[in-house]
Amino acid sequence: MTYYPPQNPNDALVVPRRERPALRAIRLTFIVLLSVLFVLSTLLTLFAASVHLTITPEYVYRFAGSLDFTEFPLPVNGAFQSIAQLMLDAFNDVGFNLTESDIELLFDQFSIPTIMAGFAQDFTSWFLHGGSRPVLDPEKIAAIALSGVDSSIMTILYFLGDPVALVGQVLANPLAQLDTDSLFDTLEPVRTLLSVHTFSLLASVSAMLAVLLFCLCRCRFAAFCLPAAISGSVISLCLLAAGFVPALFISRFTIVYAPYILDFLSPVTTFFWRAAIVGGIVSLVLFSVWLLTRLLSHRPRQIPDRWENSGF
Repeated sequence: MTYYPPQNPNDALVVPRRERPALRAIRLTFIVLLSVLFVLSTLLTLFAASVHLTITPEYVYRFAGSLDFTEFPLPVNGAFQSIAQLMLDAFNDVGFNLTESDIELLFDQFSIPTIMAGFAQDFTSWFLHGGSRPVLDPEKIAAIALSGVDSSIMTILYFLGDPVALVGQVLANPLAQLDTDSLFDTLEPVRTLLSVHTFSLLASVSAMLAVLLFCLCRCRFAAFCLPAAISGSVISLCLLAAGFVPALFISRFTIVYAPYILDFLSPVTTFFWRAAIVGGIVSLVLFSVWLLTRLLSHRPRQIPDRWENSGF
């Protein structure tokens, strides 16, 4: 007699096909290769997503509006001085003895933080979100600068002509000396790499690699869970490390601007940490599914009947 498992007696009559060792080695090699490519493409996709989802024009406008530009340091003759100190020195050279409170009042009266925040917003819209190239329009800047000026001063300026046109003419020459086009041309390749089209391409490549990896696992979800769980764990560890990279390395390159840069990149690091936590949970679930499937698919050992051993 032959012992049959209690699940399905017909299973004992079916001879399972075993994969040839050479084909199995080739398949495992391609699985490892596709897993590595999937990890790289997914990391690049998440890096691009972190920039597009967190560094928005609205966020940049709010961040720039929260800065105290009077205390912002600028490199001068091998040292760093605040904008307020530079303006005080410039006014003192021409005979105007002003104080720091006067500089702050000057900034507020002429809406200088609003002008800088608006330009930063336009730059972010062009650099990351496919907007048009920002232009320093003298009349537009003059209109914003005069929007907060006291009405009595505006009345005096109206005697001289259109205040917006007058201030625009004053700003036209210094703004024309700023070579922003060369800066934008230099950033154009980086803008292409961070564009929405590149992000869509990376996401499509990651999805295609996941499908190919699923096919190499014989289209079995249980078999696909193991390489997916390992890949997700590696991605989570890389994202977790990326969240600490700015704090570790930026201060080594620039001590003065490190607080500004770290504060600006805080949403990006938060995105990395959250994505790492989600990836770790998903990887743990996939590994649990694979392990549970392996345990349930383990069959009991077939024991020959004692009558067969006795020779009957």
